[in-house]
Amino acid sequence: MNFLILHGYGGYPNENWFPWIKKELEKLGHTVEVPQLPESEKPDLGKWMDEVAKYDEIFGGDLIIIGHSMGVTLGLRKLETIENPIKAFISVAGFAEKLDSRYDKVVKTFMETQFDWEKIKQNCKSFYVYQSDNDSYVPVQAGEKLSKNLGAEFILVKNAGHFNSFAGYNKFESLLEKIKTIL
Repeated sequence: MNFLILHGYGGYPNENWFPWIKKELEKLGHTVEVPQLPESEKPDLGKWMDEVAKYDEIFGGDLIIIGHSMGVTLGLRKLETIENPIKAFISVAGFAEKLDSRYDKVVKTFMETQFDWEKIKQNCKSFYVYQSDNDSYVPVQAGEKLSKNLGAEFILVKNAGHFNSFAGYNKFESLLEKIKTIL
C-alpha cells in the first residue's frame, strides 16, 4: 500500500505525528511519502498541486491519502482531478470552507471555487474525518460539514486540539489502528 501524507499551513514533514506514523507504516511494509509543500507559510493552490503531481504515479487503488489541516483541503482538490480512484482519504483537523478567521486570507486560492463533491466521492472508495472538540483553528462544525459532504465516518476525539505536537500529538495510535482496519 502507498501512503501520501499532506501537511498543512506552515507545516513540514518532520513535525507532529508524521514521522512516527511514517515509521510505523514502513515497519508494516508500506511506502510512505511526506512531501514538503512549497512556501508552506504562504500556501498557493497551484504550487501545492504541482508538488503533489510529482506523486501521480502512485495514484490509484492502493493509495491512502492522509491530510492534516490545510493538507486536507489540498487532498480534496487533488481528488477532483485524478483518473484512478484511491482506496481511502483520511482527514485530520480538516476543512473545506472559509473559517471566518484570520486564516481566510491564507486559504484564499484553495477556496476560489466550490468543491465538486460528486467527483471527489467518485475518486475515493472511503473517507474518514478526525475532528477534535477543542481545536482552536478548525471548529468541530467544519469537520462535521466535511464529513457530511463526503459521506465519511466522523471520528470525534476529545481534547485533541489541532492534532499537532503542541496538543501532544507526536504519536497518533488511534489513527494507526484505524488504518489497519482499512487495509
